[in-house]
Amino acid sequence: MAKEIVKNAAAQMVEKGLEQFFPNLMNRLDELQHEILELRREMHLGFDRTKEVINEVGLRLNTVATRMDTFSEFIHRDSVKVDTYLERLVRVEEALKSRKRRAS
Repeated sequence: MAKEIVKNAAAQMVEKGLEQFFPNLMNRLDELQHEILELRREMHLGFDRTKEVINEVGLRLNTVATRMDTFSEFIHRDSVKVDTYLERLVRVEEALKSRKRRAS
């Protein structure tokens, strides 16, 4: 009989202790869940921002590549023109040299 009374008293003490501890535990769990949700939102916002930056960089790289291709084409055209002008200049110089030779 004494064992049962001690057992019941101990069970009631544990139960009261858990009743006092349990609300605090539930409040802390709710706080942790809220913090986790906030971290997830921030993480998703960070991913979205990173994705936007990556897309913007991709567009800018494409624009730069297009401009470089255009610039390369212009340089090639100018190079061909310069080559043509140099060939003409060499012909003119050769013609002048041959005239000088004939004149002397």
